[in-house]
Amino acid sequence: MGIPWLTATLQPLADVRLLQDEAVVIDGPALAYHILHVCRINGVVQPSYRLVAQTTLAWLDELSSHNVVVAAIYFDGHLPESKLEIRMERSMRNSARIGRLFFDNPHGCRRDQIAAVGGQNHGLNQLTSANVDAFRAGVPSVKALADPSFFVPAIVEALRCSDRYRSVVRLGPGEADTVCARHVAKHGGLVLTSDSDLLVYDLGAGEVAFFRDIYRGAESAIMCSSFAPRSISNKLGLLGSTGILRVAYELQCAPHATLPQITRACERPVANMPKYLELHKRYLHDEDEQEGDFRDLGHQLLPRLSKLDPRLSELVVELYSSVIPRHSNSVARIFLPVLIENMDRGSAWQQSTPIRRLAYSLLEIDSPGRSMSILEYRRVQSVTQKGRLIETASATEIGQYIDEVLEVMERMKDLDSVPGRYYWPLVGLALDIGECQKQGKQSHAWHMLQQRYKQSVAWSNSVSWGVVHLFAQVQATLYSFRMLRQVMSIVRKGAAKYKLPSNLKQLWPAVRHFPPLTGFPEMDDILGLLLESREAGFMREFAELMCFDMVSSPDVDKAAKGASERSTDGGMDENVQNLATKHDKWNKANKFGVLSAD
Repeated sequence: MGIPWLTATLQPLADVRLLQDEAVVIDGPALAYHILHVCRINGVVQPSYRLVAQTTLAWLDELSSHNVVVAAIYFDGHLPESKLEIRMERSMRNSARIGRLFFDNPHGCRRDQIAAVGGQNHGLNQLTSANVDAFRAGVPSVKALADPSFFVPAIVEALRCSDRYRSVVRLGPGEADTVCARHVAKHGGLVLTSDSDLLVYDLGAGEVAFFRDIYRGAESAIMCSSFAPRSISNKLGLLGSTGILRVAYELQCAPHATLPQITRACERPVANMPKYLELHKRYLHDEDEQEGDFRDLGHQLLPRLSKLDPRLSELVVELYSSVIPRHSNSVARIFLPVLIENMDRGSAWQQSTPIRRLAYSLLEIDSPGRSMSILEYRRVQSVTQKGRLIETASATEIGQYIDEVLEVMERMKDLDSVPGRYYWPLVGLALDIGECQKQGKQSHAWHMLQQRYKQSVAWSNSVSWGVVHLFAQVQATLYSFRMLRQVMSIVRKGAAKYKLPSNLKQLWPAVRHFPPLTGFPEMDDILGLLLESREAGFMREFAELMCFDMVSSPDVDKAAKGASERSTDGGMDENVQNLATKHDKWNKANKFGVLSAD
């Protein structure tokens, strides 16, 4: 979060200098958001995952060309319970942004806010990192109303695939900024971040530079404004280890005070000692407390944990660590990325719930602790919201659902009339459509796939919310399969020990080579699929292979809105026990029945 006005107050004491011939530690989430900002400064409102990944590597490579050694890039590995309210507020703001985008554009989503640039297949998407000035300064010419849903994990994934940087990418035991601070306090160096909290920690001889202050100077030199907290404290006549902490405290008391006023206030006794001590506690290096959850996981799990998506790693830590207190009503939380979607419908995450439930169930069976319920946070509308309860399934139910998934995958191999890049999206959509038809419900995806579309949709300035919601469902489905693939990389070796279903061995080869986030389809791909869906007999072949009923509707923008499709996320702020009771009957009947969950 940072301390408001702290950086601006101390800016006159920063040292503007060359960034070269030194070691740096990088705050990973801050790097990701900086790269997104860089893309937007270069005129790309919605960069593709491929473009943000390439730009990240290009930015780091340019630093390396100036003999800047990247010692570590830390990402959040497990955020403490104390950060829950902050995360809820952040998720609530992101959901509100999507809501504004939807309600301000009732006839369709602006194309520049949803169509990714810098991808691999179409038109403008041919833009590459070579066209992006990674150190360009300025402000974006167009305001982005939403961020790409998975851009942070896409950057993590790209770094892990890089020969140069994979060894320095780490999931820290806690927030990234805390681990960065501890690293430079021990080993020295410069932290690159966007969070003014780094100025408050006791960094020893370490220094801090903010991404916004890093730029290309004369003769291609890379410049930065470097803050040395201990040196600044000495200049202000304050104690080196806690001087900036005292400045931060006084700024909290008087946010608009000048530096001379703050300095004079620091000479007087602390006015509110409990408030000061509370702030002090926030910036202590309690290594045992922060690393305990990770050390407890054991040497076998830790290397695999480092390969997970940060969101999934949090869930693994909660399920596998015996250090975290467990209670009979324990829940593990996972915050799913916010999607650009039709806010008049239920969350686009709902249709892929069975895939994620399979992943959660495999994790729970493999974990040594007691069972825990999973709370998913999708659209967050209040800080008191409890999330959507996902009950895990038994080994028998898991085996049955794996059979269903394998059958769909096998049938999809016989679909000859569609390009291979649509294989995984169609597998996910087929699972949704099949479940809907078994329950007598109408699938939004199936409705959209059966329409006749004009060629103009490929270049229109807006995209209908029906198509946007279909795209969101595809993104959610693929991300859910990605979660499943990562979970299987952890649990498959313990299949015999924990009596996991035998058909898990068949599923692993099928998902092992699941595409990276940079290979996920973009809006142009989905529009292409819709335009091609009635050509070459694809739709009829797809329906026959999957035994789906063909029921066409002439109106593209009036997809059926059955009760199961309506949004119920706004009413999720009831307690966990009520949710468990509400869904108990359904869970006993069918743990993988997606529509009945709403």
